[in-house]
Amino acid sequence: MRTRLHFLALPLLFALPLLALGEVKDRNYPTDPPAESPNPDNWPLEIKVSGNRLVDPDGEEVWLQGVAIPGLEIVPEGHGAVHSAIVAIEDWQANVVRLAIKDHFWYGRGKGQTDGGLAYRAKVDAVVNAVANRGAYIALDHHRYRAVKPEQIPFWQELATLYKNHPAVLFDVLNEPHGISWEVWRNGGFVADEKAKVNEAGF
Repeated sequence: MRTRLHFLALPLLFALPLLALGEVKDRNYPTDPPAESPNPDNWPLEIKVSGNRLVDPDGEEVWLQGVAIPGLEIVPEGHGAVHSAIVAIEDWQANVVRLAIKDHFWYGRGKGQTDGGLAYRAKVDAVVNAVANRGAYIALDHHRYRAVKPEQIPFWQELATLYKNHPAVLFDVLNEPHGISWEVWRNGGFVADEKAKVNEAGF
C-alpha cells in the first residue's frame, strides 16, 4: 500500500473567522453529536503539492477554503469542536477545517484528565471522521508557537502513524509561522527572540 504523508503550512488559509470566539467562561458551547464511523466512500481525493499548487490525482487544482476550529487546544473537551466542524462544512460550505490540538492533552497531561488522553484522542478522531465523511479536508494544527521540542516528536510520530494513509488529513507542523526567512524555514535553523520572557508552557 502506498504511503503519503501530508505536511502543509497553511497560515494564510485560516486568517478567517473563528467559530468559538470570546472568553471560555462566558460562553455556552454546543453539544457534540455522537461520533461517526469512518465512511471512506465519502472521503475527498488525496491531494499533493505540484509546484506552488495543490492538485488531486488527476492533476486538477484544488483550492482549500475554510475555517479554524478552536477549543481542543484550550480544554480537552473541545467546546463542541465536532458540531462546529459540521456547521463549517454544511452551512458555511468550507472544504477544509483547521483543528488546533495540543500534545499535552493528547497524552492526558491536562488539568482534570485522568484517562491518559483516551477521551481527547477519541474527540480528535471524531472531528476527523465528521470532516472526512462530508468530503472535506482537515489540517491538524499542533498549536504551539515555538519550534518542535524533542519530547513532542512522539506526538507527531503517533499522528503520522494513525493518519498516514488518510486522504483528508493534512499536518500543520508549525502554528502560524512568521518572522522566519525562507532559507531557515526550508533548511532548518534557529531564530533568536530577545523579547520579554514568557511562559513557555503555553507555547
